[in-house]
Amino acid sequence: MITRQYFLDPVHDAAGSFAVDVLDGPPPSPPSEAAMNEGWRRAARFVRALATLSPLRDPPPPWVSNTPNTMGDPSGWETDTLAGRSAIDQIYASGSFALGRDEALVMETRLPRSAYASVTVWNRFSQSIDPRFHRSTINNQLAVSDADGRVRVVVAPRDPGVANWLDTGGRTRGSVFWRFLLAEEPAQPIRCQLVAIDAG
Repeated sequence: MITRQYFLDPVHDAAGSFAVDVLDGPPPSPPSEAAMNEGWRRAARFVRALATLSPLRDPPPPWVSNTPNTMGDPSGWETDTLAGRSAIDQIYASGSFALGRDEALVMETRLPRSAYASVTVWNRFSQSIDPRFHRSTINNQLAVSDADGRVRVVVAPRDPGVANWLDTGGRTRGSVFWRFLLAEEPAQPIRCQLVAIDAG
């Protein structure tokens, strides 16, 4: 069993606690040797893909872009029958960034009404940039919207002096991952633009 908790205010929100009680029913049968072997093969493919930076799937699901500095079309698990790891109540969009030292990726969209929405930057190996030292994620409660209601998030290796900066920790390559939990409406496309930032 895997659980995930979402925090709109990570500093003040309290973590939940869980207990599992078995009420009735027989225990599951042990997995077969064939099922175990296939599980190990899937795990090996996943680790190999992360270590070699090769795609887990080719072609990727619609919500993943293979073109740097662009995002895939926001969509959910129903468009990707092979996903397996996706939550059924979420919409995703993802892509990679490839920046110069004095460049930033500006991403613009209107957030759908949802219980939770966030965008996160990862390194090339799908690890979160350490949030203790870098603002590597922002959610719908903390994001600053423009007067037109759109959110503009800027991915950059150093501070470009804007409200919604995602800090790559000095990295010029990595991934961006958007998620919209329990969205009440479709997510809009995420427009991306590579821009120069002042040398400094």
